Amino acid sequence: MKRLKKTVGFLLTLVLLFIGAVNIYAEDAGIMCWPPWPPEPETPVTIHKIVGTGGFTLRDHDGSQLDANTIKDLGNNAYEYAGPEVIFTIWKVKADTTLESLKDKSDGQLNKEFSKIGDIPAGGTINLTDGRYYIRETKQPDTFVEQLGVPTILDIPALDDDGNRLTCIHIYPKNILVDKPEIDKDVREKDNDYAGFDIGEEFSYFIYPTVPVGFENYSKFEIKEELDKRLDYMGAISVSYNGVALALDDDYTVSESEIGAAGGGFTLAFTEAGLAKLAKGRPADGARKYLEIRFNARINNTAEMGTEIENNAKINYKHKFTKEKETDVPKPKRPKVHTGGRKFIKVDAADNKYNPLLKDAEFVVKKQVEGGFLYMKQDEMGRISWIQDINEATILRLDDQGKFEVRGLAYGDKGQAFEYWLEEIKTPEGYIKMKDLKFEVKQDSYDCETKLIKVVNVKKPRIPQTGGIGSLVFSVTGLGLMGAAVLVLRKKGRS
Repeated sequence: MKRLKKTVGFLLTLVLLFIGAVNIYAEDAGIMCWPPWPPEPETPVTIHKIVGTGGFTLRDHDGSQLDANTIKDLGNNAYEYAGPEVIFTIWKVKADTTLESLKDKSDGQLNKEFSKIGDIPAGGTINLTDGRYYIRETKQPDTFVEQLGVPTILDIPALDDDGNRLTCIHIYPKNILVDKPEIDKDVREKDNDYAGFDIGEEFSYFIYPTVPVGFENYSKFEIKEELDKRLDYMGAISVSYNGVALALDDDYTVSESEIGAAGGGFTLAFTEAGLAKLAKGRPADGARKYLEIRFNARINNTAEMGTEIENNAKINYKHKFTKEKETDVPKPKRPKVHTGGRKFIKVDAADNKYNPLLKDAEFVVKKQVEGGFLYMKQDEMGRISWIQDINEATILRLDDQGKFEVRGLAYGDKGQAFEYWLEEIKTPEGYIKMKDLKFEVKQDSYDCETKLIKVVNVKKPRIPQTGGIGSLVFSVTGLGLMGAAVLVLRKKGRS
């Protein structure tokens, strides 16, 4: 029995010596063949992301979890953000590594020099064994700026004031939240993105920049407007905030192009006093379209008939935590304006074709309003106005093919047809004056020859009028025949 015990003891010693040799070899080779025993203790670490509009300070923290009210008191408008849009990356580093030595290293360099433990989202938890760790925020929305509390070095184990090991750790890195301003634009009236106008008709654009959270930290807020070349800038800028007019020079300054300039525009910059008013007056519910910038424009004669003219606007802004940035109206929200026209051809009713006898016809265009008609007057730049006196109206004449046209008439905001009338004021000789012709202008009414409206004239009938030369010929002939008959009858009586 004693011999058996000695044999078993000898074999166990050999096994332990073998295991020790294998472990020494594995460590020298950089290979872990056996898990450590006993297992290394692990500490759950939760990384919370706190965002707010400012007022953060770095404070000592005991690693415990904070409640919502405590988080709210950490800074201005502070709250906890959780989600995959913010990622923290963790590396295990050497015991003597300092934060300063790592600040200029890229993520790739850190991966080569140290062991990357993993990536976790804001609000996530990871179990870490004892050692020194470097934590860096590697992904965040561009509205999160100026990191506080990260990058950081975390040593585990962490101890409480009594020297006891913390069984879990909560850390609270912070970001300043810069709510990006947005900008919208309407035409004719609020919330309208499509409108039709005559060439030369003056109308209003409305620009609506938002005043974002944290606006008290803005040092620059400029609105830039540059019209399409097919539009003329007509000025008349006004600015209101929460329904109250702001004052030029006191609250904002304007640099603008000449009135009537094609493709003109302006830059409107809020002054320090104006910025303060915007920050102070921001509605708590974040309601949109409470800052309104209004100005006027008009379509000019370079516009293509039936083609939408899109218009943009931009905000240039600077927050004390960011570089200068720019944003503009999203493509789907950019307002569009349009104008239209109609083509005609003069024809003879007999063959439905033009002939030179019709060349002297002249027309005016009119539209119906309450109480009657107004007549179109068009200046040398194609700008249209509507007047009551037909004698002042623009006259439309035929070209050598009998064609004529009208350009620059409004049609519906959504492309629907508007009605107009063509009145003949000079009728070709030998023809009957035509009745007024009603026609429509819409998006595609001008675009091709198949849309030509035939303007028909009927020739006058060729019936001699009473008392004319025709009657005289018949009268003379009849009298001659009657006289001849009387002479014949007299001769017969004598004989």
